[in-house]
Amino acid sequence: MLSTLNAQAPPFYPVFNWGDNTATYDEIADPCFISDDDLFDSERFPLTEDDARELDEMDAVNEILAELDVMETHQELYHRLQEKVRELREHPESGMEVHGISQRQMFMNTAHLKKPKKHIHYSPKPFYSMKQPQSKQR
Repeated sequence: MLSTLNAQAPPFYPVFNWGDNTATYDEIADPCFISDDDLFDSERFPLTEDDARELDEMDAVNEILAELDVMETHQELYHRLQEKVRELREHPESGMEVHGISQRQMFMNTAHLKKPKKHIHYSPKPFYSMKQPQSKQR
């Protein structure tokens, strides 16, 4: 997922009070402030093995948390579905309305007999066996 945040945007500094006496950043700034560019500069502040290992561990933890979040969402959807199924089993007529006609009524009103397929030899007339001429034996 791409972030829509602008990394080059000027920083936002909250104001302590509203009105005439507003504090400026210079008044509340930390004297040992390190800019982001300097803080993440690998030449000035090299990344130690412990830091790299900690970052890798944090990435692994973040992946696990993301998977857990997805699993919780699936579990929540599963519970909602189970609740809906239980509700429909308790009250079969409610929630089954489609265009003002219940599914059960629609099912009972329609014929569920399969119609014969029309093919080359299909005839609407009933089948009568043909009488074969019998040979007379002398």
